[in-house]
Amino acid sequence: MSNCRKYAISDCKNTQSFANIRHISKFSPTLRLSSTLLLAKTPTIMTEIALKRAYEPASPDDGYRVLVDRLWPRGMSHATLHYDLWEKELAPSTELREWYHLDPDHRWDEFATRYAAELRANPDFPGFVRQLGEHKKVTLLFGSHDTAHNNAVVLRDLIAAALTPA
Repeated sequence: MSNCRKYAISDCKNTQSFANIRHISKFSPTLRLSSTLLLAKTPTIMTEIALKRAYEPASPDDGYRVLVDRLWPRGMSHATLHYDLWEKELAPSTELREWYHLDPDHRWDEFATRYAAELRANPDFPGFVRQLGEHKKVTLLFGSHDTAHNNAVVLRDLIAAALTPA
């Protein structure tokens, strides 16, 4: 079994060996912060988590589609965007989002740290993780042009860490 499948991170690179949470945390500040997140009754289904821009067409391979932005994607109608859940309460706060967008090139690490703290403090997060754990494949939808530096990346890392067996 590949390490990517073992930890249900669908877009991990072969250059990153995901041996355990400590090793994962070297690659992601959000996982380093979330290693203490404990959930009661973690589902036993192995959930694959994918990321996709909301503007890309839906595919049957997407599985359970979750929009994770607080704001509706610009230019998209509710009829054209296919999603199963819009979890805007788990998106970054307006203050954090606006702060990050002032200088995204230099604020990514701090944004990831602050957003992870917001998620850990959100009482809805453990239930959300359990809900996603009931699905074999989950696709987190986001509107950002930057596919490597956005809230869905941080959220995916935290969910993967929470679903990873101890």
